[in-house]
Amino acid sequence: MTNNATTTSERETVLIAVLSPAASRLVTQLGLREHWTYLVPIAPALFVASCLAYDWRKQRIVHPVYAIGGAAIIASWPLRIMIGRSEWYQPVGEWIARIGTGLQ
Repeated sequence: MTNNATTTSERETVLIAVLSPAASRLVTQLGLREHWTYLVPIAPALFVASCLAYDWRKQRIVHPVYAIGGAAIIASWPLRIMIGRSEWYQPVGEWIARIGTGLQ
């Protein structure tokens, strides 16, 4: 018999992984696309900071997934924005968009 229950680490890892795409969709749906560059990185950063504060307040220890994964996502934003706006990445982005459109 297998145990299908996920661990806390797995749930937190998945949660952190979906923060940036979810924030991007939310900003677009709210009509705040002109502020996308600033709002999308701030939303996951605030969420990770609140999780760190909650863990520290309740357990006096910060879960490594939030500390390491959250820091990696937040630190990667300048690089991700720089790459996403570069000349060489535009064909890659258009290809991904075509695939996404074809899935609907």
